[in-house]
Amino acid sequence: MSRYLRAALAGSLLVGGVSLVAMIAGTAPASAQPAVSLYVASGGSGDCTSQLNACGSIQTAINTAEGGSYSGDDVTINVAAGTYTENDTMSSSSTNSLTIAGAGASTTTVNGGGIGSVFGIGSGTVTVAGLTITNGMSVSGYGDGIYINLGTVNVTDCTVSDNGNPGGGWGAGIYNFGATVNVTGSTFTNDNRYFGGAINNAGGTMTVTDSTLSGNSSANGGGIYNGAAMHVTGSTFSDNSGLAIYNDYSGNLTLSDSTLSDNSGYFGGAIENNFGAVLTVTDSTLTGNSAGCCGGGIGNFNGATVNLGATIVANSTSGGDCSLGGGTFNDLGYNLDDDGSCGFTATGDVSDASADLDPSGLQSNGGPTQTIALEAGSPAIRAVTDPSLCPPTDQRGYVRNTPCDMGAFETDTVVAPCTPGSTGCSATVSAPSQTVAVSGVKAESASASITLVVAPAVLGCMKFNYEAPVATLTDSHLSGTDVLVTDTVHNLPSKKGVVICYQSLGDDGVPFFLAKCHGAFAGACYKSLMESAGSVVAQLELPLGDPRFHVGAETPSVTSYSPSPAKPGKPLTIKGENLSEVTRVTIGGVSVPVTKAALTSVKVTVPAGAKGGVVVVSSSAGAAAGPSITVAATRSPRHSSNLKQGAHHRR
Repeated sequence: MSRYLRAALAGSLLVGGVSLVAMIAGTAPASAQPAVSLYVASGGSGDCTSQLNACGSIQTAINTAEGGSYSGDDVTINVAAGTYTENDTMSSSSTNSLTIAGAGASTTTVNGGGIGSVFGIGSGTVTVAGLTITNGMSVSGYGDGIYINLGTVNVTDCTVSDNGNPGGGWGAGIYNFGATVNVTGSTFTNDNRYFGGAINNAGGTMTVTDSTLSGNSSANGGGIYNGAAMHVTGSTFSDNSGLAIYNDYSGNLTLSDSTLSDNSGYFGGAIENNFGAVLTVTDSTLTGNSAGCCGGGIGNFNGATVNLGATIVANSTSGGDCSLGGGTFNDLGYNLDDDGSCGFTATGDVSDASADLDPSGLQSNGGPTQTIALEAGSPAIRAVTDPSLCPPTDQRGYVRNTPCDMGAFETDTVVAPCTPGSTGCSATVSAPSQTVAVSGVKAESASASITLVVAPAVLGCMKFNYEAPVATLTDSHLSGTDVLVTDTVHNLPSKKGVVICYQSLGDDGVPFFLAKCHGAFAGACYKSLMESAGSVVAQLELPLGDPRFHVGAETPSVTSYSPSPAKPGKPLTIKGENLSEVTRVTIGGVSVPVTKAALTSVKVTVPAGAKGGVVVVSSSAGAAAGPSITVAATRSPRHSSNLKQGAHHRR
């Protein structure tokens, strides 16, 4: 669900009210441009004017829309589910606007056939929505998936994948020459060009919102190459090679409420800012990135400017967290690094300290994109006291207040520590989906009485983090205007041993027991519960037998890989279910090192010389074989001696 859904609904109610008043008064609101629908279906042979008379190609419908009969109209081309092998061009010069609406990216694919751009947009107001755009290979080397010249273009809820090649060129997913481009709710994966694997914004203005850029590659910005004006918010960049973002020359890029994880480059791992460009990063999390030279999180060079506030830069695997000395660095405060390399000294900064990020890495923590949660006790929690650095929502669209957390993820946790020797602790949960994190060290014979007061119609959870060898748990409940839930905890196991959740269903204060989550899967159980609760916690009822609540390890399964084909010496993400306990992975019978395991993904490093084959994952619950995977041959990018627009000479 979009982070802006509630605001949009509120706006629609207001507009509806105004319209109703206008009609009561006898003055209907002014009409918009006439709306026209055309239809495309695989095998269609009609004139596109109805579902029964659908035409067989998107280009035919575009030609019909731009043929003059619909001059000044808003035209929507409805594309039925199916695969269409086309290279389509449009200008929208005669229509007021043109929308190409697929039945959904999972069911509607436009394949460029490897012989040209999938879509070429000359000008006008154009929206492309609900499509998978793949296998584009531009003859000119610009914009294999979508080439955009001028106008206003919206790319919404699309998957843009497997476009371009590593030999040269600009913007395999999208190339923008000089238009206003808005990308929302879209996914870019396995796109590859020399300047901008997924996106090259050479001119104009571009926004990227609530989108995922993962597994793309380039010599200069696997996720994004930017040389103009750009704003990225609510988005996740992961496993991109050749940087997640390269901001260059005239580039002015702002990044907010976003997560950049496990990207790699040379001058900078997640972000390189170069040659006088201006970069502003706020309320974002950069973790697990690597640089061959310097600046695993951020590299700033050749007189460029970096402004950084309320951001976490941590866990860089090579190159250090920051290399900011090559230009101007403006510290806006409330930043955190874990190796001291960023030189944070402004108000609220935390330097050379662990961020205590969730070791599971990127997870579906709610919202349109994956994020990395903060663990209880993180110094980033409630650390930002400047309201200008506490935006209304975090990356997931969850509410932020002041003080807020550093980084892209806002916790909903009230920390209630129980010190050694104490007999109990208590906390009050008043906002939906809030959690009390109870932590401490207890002797084996000691117990703690934990009291949680839950306001009416609120979901309350307690996460226990005691260090002790065994666990027993008893529960007692009292009713009232608020719900008083007392749990006596005897010798809880170490780490995240137990999560228990209650909910008050009304002013009568009767508590409804939701779930206890035990053992290794307690964290996954808790996250599943919170995602299910959403914002309508008063209506939540989950039986204890819900299959999402695991008691022990379950047999793993493998469904897909990113990137595919795999690349020698590069990270590979194996996706599936029940993968958090995986300890061994083989590809074609050859063991590969596991670098990170989470519930739905395992990350490995593909050895040099790997040949591909069947992937087998193994855990204590058993082994499972996934589909065969191909390992791409190692290629060296071709360096053009006559670079075109958007190019520059590397140091």
